[in-house]
Formats: sequence, C-alpha cells, structure tokens
Amino acid sequence: DYHDRYLTDIEHDNHYITSYFRKIDARRKYRGSSALLPLRKVEMQKFVDPYRFKQGKVERKNFIGQTVKLILEMVRKIEKKNMIFE
Repeated sequence: DYHDRYLTDIEHDNHYITSYFRKIDARRKYRGSSALLPLRKVEMQKFVDPYRFKQGKVERKNFIGQTVKLILEMVRKIEKKNMIFE
C-alpha cells in the first residue's frame, strides 16, 4: 500500500523540497559541501517546491487530470439529476 511504499522506497512520492530539505542544504553549505539549492531548470521540473508560486510539470499534469475528472463527474451528476426530474 501507499504508506508502506512511502516508508520503504526512497523514490516513491519523494519529490518535495521541504523545510527539512532546506535545513540539510543550509548545513551542507555551512560545512563547505556542495549545496543542492537552487535547483537547475531540469531539476525544477521533477521536484515540487511548496513555497514556489508557479506550478511544476508534475503539479500541472496532476491538476489537469483532476480537473477533467471533476468536470466529468459534475456533468454526470447534472445529467443524473435531470433524469430524475423528467
């Protein structure tokens, strides 16, 4: 299930730039290690930064898919309601 995969697979739904990630990056930078932020343009498409206003590629794809599902469900409900009143 989702929870087990999230806990055991580092790649599963792990594409968010969290405050903890930022903290680790700041610590790396302070110690003189290479910093991970800011992300390159290619990396920005793969990862989601919740503090960024602009949606990433993954977010846009999910948003469009969910919006289409919502519209189809609304149309179905309206048609069903109209059938009841006829």
